Amino acid sequence: MSNISYLSNARNFSITNSSLNTFISTSNTDAIQEDLKQVFLLDHLKPSHIADHKFHLVGEQREVLRRAICTPGTRVTILGSIIKWANDTSSESEDIYWLFGPAGSGKSTIAYTIARRFDLAVEVDDTIILGGNFFCSRQFEDTRYETHIARTVVYHLALRCKAFANALRRSGKFNTVHHDVRAQLEDLLFGPWLESESTGEDSFTPRRYLIVIDALDEIYQQEVADAVVSRLHAVLYTDTDNHVLSYHQSFSDFMFDHNRSKEYWCDHAVLHRHLTESCFHVMNAGLRFNIANIRSSFILDSDNHALPTPDTVDSLIVTLWTLSDFLELRALFWMEAMNLLGCRGLCDPMLQMARKWVTNYDAEIAEQLAEAASFALYFSGSPASLSTPHLYISSLATWPRNRGLQLMSLAVGSRVNAVAFSGDEPRIVSGSEDGLVTVWDASIGKVQDVLEGHTNAVTSVAVSSDGWRIVSGSYDNSVRVWNTATGEVENILEGHTDPVTSVAFSSDGTRVVSGSWDESVRIWDASTGEVQNVLEGHTARVTSVALSNDGMRIVSGSGDKSVRVWDASTGELQNILDGHTYGITSVAFSCDGRWIVSGSYDNSGRVWDASTGEVQNVLEGHTDWVTSITFSRDGRQVVSGSWDRSVRVWDVSTGEQQDVLEGHTNSVTSVAFSSDGSRIVSASGDESVRVWDASISKAHNVLEGHTNPITSVDFSRDGTQIVSGSEDNSVIVWDASTGEVKNVLEGHTKLVTSVAFSKDGRQIVSGSWDKSVMVWDGSTGELQNVLEGHTSTVVTVAFSRDGRWIVSGSADNSVRVWDALTGKVQNVLEGHAGWVTSISFSHDGRWIASGAEDDYLVRIWDASTGEVQNVLKGHTGSVTSVAFSTNGGKVASGSLDRSVMVWVASTGELQTVLKGHTGGVTSVAFSRDGRRIVSGSDDKSVRVWDALTGELQNVLEGHMDWVTSVAFSRDGYRIVSGSEDESVRVWDASTKDMQDLLEVPSGSGQSLATEPRYIQEREVNPTGGYKCTGWLLSPDGNDYLIFVPPDARLLTPRNILTIPRSACSYVYLQHAPLGAQWRNCYLP
Repeated sequence: MSNISYLSNARNFSITNSSLNTFISTSNTDAIQEDLKQVFLLDHLKPSHIADHKFHLVGEQREVLRRAICTPGTRVTILGSIIKWANDTSSESEDIYWLFGPAGSGKSTIAYTIARRFDLAVEVDDTIILGGNFFCSRQFEDTRYETHIARTVVYHLALRCKAFANALRRSGKFNTVHHDVRAQLEDLLFGPWLESESTGEDSFTPRRYLIVIDALDEIYQQEVADAVVSRLHAVLYTDTDNHVLSYHQSFSDFMFDHNRSKEYWCDHAVLHRHLTESCFHVMNAGLRFNIANIRSSFILDSDNHALPTPDTVDSLIVTLWTLSDFLELRALFWMEAMNLLGCRGLCDPMLQMARKWVTNYDAEIAEQLAEAASFALYFSGSPASLSTPHLYISSLATWPRNRGLQLMSLAVGSRVNAVAFSGDEPRIVSGSEDGLVTVWDASIGKVQDVLEGHTNAVTSVAVSSDGWRIVSGSYDNSVRVWNTATGEVENILEGHTDPVTSVAFSSDGTRVVSGSWDESVRIWDASTGEVQNVLEGHTARVTSVALSNDGMRIVSGSGDKSVRVWDASTGELQNILDGHTYGITSVAFSCDGRWIVSGSYDNSGRVWDASTGEVQNVLEGHTDWVTSITFSRDGRQVVSGSWDRSVRVWDVSTGEQQDVLEGHTNSVTSVAFSSDGSRIVSASGDESVRVWDASISKAHNVLEGHTNPITSVDFSRDGTQIVSGSEDNSVIVWDASTGEVKNVLEGHTKLVTSVAFSKDGRQIVSGSWDKSVMVWDGSTGELQNVLEGHTSTVVTVAFSRDGRWIVSGSADNSVRVWDALTGKVQNVLEGHAGWVTSISFSHDGRWIASGAEDDYLVRIWDASTGEVQNVLKGHTGSVTSVAFSTNGGKVASGSLDRSVMVWVASTGELQTVLKGHTGGVTSVAFSRDGRRIVSGSDDKSVRVWDALTGELQNVLEGHMDWVTSVAFSRDGYRIVSGSEDESVRVWDASTKDMQDLLEVPSGSGQSLATEPRYIQEREVNPTGGYKCTGWLLSPDGNDYLIFVPPDARLLTPRNILTIPRSACSYVYLQHAPLGAQWRNCYLP
């Protein structure tokens, strides 16, 4: 036994790194071999020839030892890894490659293949040849003893290296073959090798030799056998963690069988209760607030050199516990200690397990455990966990108790198209636009593995029920099956001729089903990759597929508006479910196979009886395409995701909406329930994966305001009111001071695109996708007139300064001038080649400026005659907004080319180009004095510019989505902005202490935005943009004050008012117990 362990130390003698080893060409090998054989090698080294991979096995030998190379095309990854290692001549490369695995997994076949591969080393890139090999086997005398290994390898090496052979001959220590392994290595290998290096006798390449030894466990070792038998005499032992374990199961079986063990019987229930009570006692006695005596909350744990080591915090205290008293207070102390130990990821699964145990006994405690588990996940997946005091300061303070809880947000860095939970394991799998499949630890939100191989966007992912395999579909037309343990591709399923849109595993993991744009559904053998069946019948792209839990049926959805049910064995069509009015986007079976749910481009979900095909419920509430829909495991709920950016939870039996989970800032692309139904995961085009609490139904506040993105805003002339239009078809008038709703104007049947006040504030005009222009009473909100005439969407509207005229621009490419009193058309201005996106009256009413989508031009019209006075050329993208200065001398235009241009209205001369936005400019406006211009952009920012010099004066940030509309108040002190995030914000435009960008030292890839009370830490994107990390720092950037989730929409000092108020969050730090005072968070 000691000899074998010494053999492993041979790595310290770097044979493979020799500087003087020679490749003997095949023309010389025979001569040297014959010479060495005749003189001493065969007679004195006594090698084992049957242990050589080249030995020709015959008769009984061949029956006992089956040596063969790997079948071509198999084990490609592991063979490639070994070959790459062997040819790596760098000093960083390890000297030994250990291949291990269960019996029958092919280790010997791999070793035999590698020995054959490097025996001649004929590949151009080879830097190494086989120096020696030994294939152990207990079947033969010559292959079962350790003393045969060294002398056989020495024999082989001498045949390869003449310098070594000569040194070996000169040593004359051949009697060592009768000694132990240690002596053989010293006298026959190490000594002669060092001598051969010093002679400089050989000078050819390669300079490295590979030694292959297979099946060391086949070596006969009496000492090992004796040790195993002696251990079996004992029944219990203690491992390194002081756990008491039994050597063999029979002892445990005996102790827990009352009839057999009699007086030695161990009662599971009694002992578990005793252990639990003891642990509770230890927890109650040992857990306390600030258990590690952390002095300040201003630093991260990683920077706190005074922090005790995990050994200081007794792990027994924090990894076992119990219930009611614990939940009242010590649960937080326990999470604190677990975070210090680096075990925070265990908190959620342990609390979830406890919830399952008590659900049938105490519903109240079960609910408390569910909430504790949700909070544990909220903390462990948050950057707040980087500083333990922020369990209390940040996570507890920002814990959103009264809404659908977002517990975690995972930043992917690319549009996420698909997401799935991994069975009972705390893992999430996502597929993204960059072609990557990412595996996440769902307990702490960290990446576990990234699976690379697809050459185009990943569209769908699924996990086998045992969690061992992942299947992914892609725009590269392929389906890939991955091993979750190794991250390697097990199979590439090729056959689809167009992008694969959906994949699913059968419940037993033996089959994969895929759907594709090629209008087919394919069934594959998950192990071999062979196609078992192709289901054809859809007349448009197949968008989604799913298997019933019993594996008997397949359901598919298609752009042809149909849901089809197939026999999974025969491929025969069983039923066609018709009812959706647009294409199908997603389908799923309930676990019991009774129901099918489908989502569609018609904005609805439908629950079908899987047997009869009848509709049981229509799920209505989404305001845009339903992109993904699925059942909870118990079949009682359905979760859906939509392009309207929301995730919604439905009651299957009633069809009623139970919850709306909001937070994504782009379309939701995929949703899934966890296996226990306590979590929902969603993926989005906003490049995030989010985890939500689904275990406790949350009561939602009824919020006043728009329920969809805001498209347009305007100030009344006196600055007391704000009007906004929205995609929810409504117009709302707000009190500009308090943010309260004064009037809701309803009448449009489609989304409102543009709104404006008349100069005297007595009228409001609005345009809509319903092709109409509506005029409203500004005081009462009553509809006064409907102006009809446009043949397509009305995109933009405006009043003349004297209120006599209304001008509108439309997707019918025309501009219309209306009499505001009679509603009659006065003029139709035609000339644009695309949608008219923006219009503006000059202050004196003589001119109209208009911008369009397709021709990138700004046109100046005579308002009386309708004639074009000037055409302004310069933009390289669609013109989205135009505005006259008060004196009419200048025109500002914004464009999707990210620029704002300032023109001389009379001559059309380009005066200034304002650049700075990182996205398309959506709206522009002049201040009343003409000295400033404000612009909004799809980069989510509002910018204020000096209209004379073009210099950027201010950047106003806080919106969570595109800014769609901006305007100045008449006095120029305030700016109002509307956004796709469904909020209206009022900004202070008078002060100049706006956010400066400061580079964070040490190249951390972050920047900081300064504000009066704190600094918002921001990450810089590769494109130059940035986003908030959520950390608020002290003004000098040294202290971590509090972590506020970026989705909380923190109100910045410049943001005077946000409408509705529920659309933002406030932070008051004046009396907060921070830094050394953080210990005052808890006063017993």
